[in-house]
Amino acid sequence: MTILRTKAQEAAMRVFQETLKRVAGDALIRSSCWREGDHLYVAGSQLDLSRFERVFVLAAGKASCAMASGFEQALDGHPHEGLAITKHGHAAEGLTKSVEILEAGHPIPDENSLAAGRRMLDLASTAGAGDLVVVLISGGASSLMEVLPEGVELGDFQAVTEGLLRSGADIRELNTVRCCLSEIKAGGLARASGEAQVVCLLLSDVIGNPREFIGSGPCWGAPPAPAEAVRVLEERRIEIPPSVRKALARPVERTPVYPEHVVVGDIYTLLEAAQATAESLGLKPRVYGRTFSGEARDVGARMAAEALSLGRDEGKIDCIIAAGETTVTVRGKGLGGRNQELACAAAIALEDVPDVALLAVGTDGTDGPTDAAGGLVDGQTYKRANLRRALDENDCYRALEAADALVVTGPTQTNLNDLVVIARVPEEG
Repeated sequence: MTILRTKAQEAAMRVFQETLKRVAGDALIRSSCWREGDHLYVAGSQLDLSRFERVFVLAAGKASCAMASGFEQALDGHPHEGLAITKHGHAAEGLTKSVEILEAGHPIPDENSLAAGRRMLDLASTAGAGDLVVVLISGGASSLMEVLPEGVELGDFQAVTEGLLRSGADIRELNTVRCCLSEIKAGGLARASGEAQVVCLLLSDVIGNPREFIGSGPCWGAPPAPAEAVRVLEERRIEIPPSVRKALARPVERTPVYPEHVVVGDIYTLLEAAQATAESLGLKPRVYGRTFSGEARDVGARMAAEALSLGRDEGKIDCIIAAGETTVTVRGKGLGGRNQELACAAAIALEDVPDVALLAVGTDGTDGPTDAAGGLVDGQTYKRANLRRALDENDCYRALEAADALVVTGPTQTNLNDLVVIARVPEEG
C-alpha cells in the first residue's frame, strides 16, 4: 500500500483520484447519451425508440459494468436486455438492472472467456431487422470474450497470446494475430447481429482510436489476411502450435462491416480531465507535448527528465501530466507491469531530488498481471529497495511493495490508457 510521505506525493495522488471520477465509464456514457420521450440521443445522433421492437445492450471490457449502467440510465426505463463481460473481480454488484454481468480472464483468455464470447455471439444472433443493438466496448474486451475457430485449442491460443505479450508486441501486432483466430473479433459481433441496427460506443485505450483495434474491433471491418498473423508470430519468434498453424493456413472470407462507431472517451479525454483536476486543486499544470510509447523503462527516464525541468520559482509550472501506453520486453522472472517499470526507472533518475513525486498508473486499476495500478515514487524511493535489480529481473512489483510505493486502487470502471502525474510541492509550501 502506498504511504504518502510528502506533499508532492499527496498532490499527485489527489490529481489521479479526482480525475478517475471525471472519466468513469458511466459518467462518460451519460455525458454522451440521453433520452427525451421516444428519442434517444447518442453523441449527437437521434434514434426513435418507438421504431425498435427490442433494444439490446452488449458490453465488454474492464469498464463494461459502468458503461452498461450509464446506458441504462440514459434509456430511463425503456425496456432492454443485455450482457456485460468484465474482468474477474471487476463486476460491481447492483450496478446494472437488466444487463447480466459475466466475468472472464484478462490479459490471457480463459474458459470463461470462451463461454462469455459464445453467450455474447448467441445473444446478438437473436436480434432481427426491427431491433437496436448498442455495443459498449472498452479496453480488455479482446481477452474477455472469445470464440475460437474450429480446431483451435484454448491452450494453444493462450500460449500464443502470452508469448506475444512477453515479447513486447504492440497492440497492432497483438490484434493482427487475435483477429485472425476469432469468430467474434474484426466485425464478428456486428455480423452476428444480422439486419439489426448496430451502434457502437467506445472507451478507447488505443492511441489514435483505430476502430479495428479497440477491443479487437468486434463491430468493425473484417479479419486481416492470415499470412499477416503468421508474419507477426515469426518476426516475434513465437512458436506456432499445430492447431493455430492449421487455422492460419485456411483462407478466411468475411464481409466487412462498418456500423456507426462513437468514441465517448479517449486519451485526450483523460488528459483534459487531469489538467482540469490539477487546476481545480490549485496546481499549475502543463500537459506533456505528445502521448508516450515505447519501452517502459525508457519512458520512465524521459518522464524523470521532465520532472527535473519543473521550475522552482514562484508562479512556474509545478505539475506535468502525460498519458500513453508503454510495453515491456520481459527478460526476467519477476512480477510487475509497465507502469511499475516506468516508476522504478524514474525513481532511479530522481535520486535525492527534493519536493518532486512521480505517479505512473493504469487508469483501469490493474497494471499487467498484478493487483496494482502502478507506482508512486520520489527522490527517496531508491533508498527503500534495489530498483536496478528489480528492472533487471522484471520484478518491480516486489521492489515498489518493499518501498511502500505501490498504488493499489482496485477496479476503477474506466480504461483510458496510462497516466503519469508529476508534481512539485515544497514541504514548506
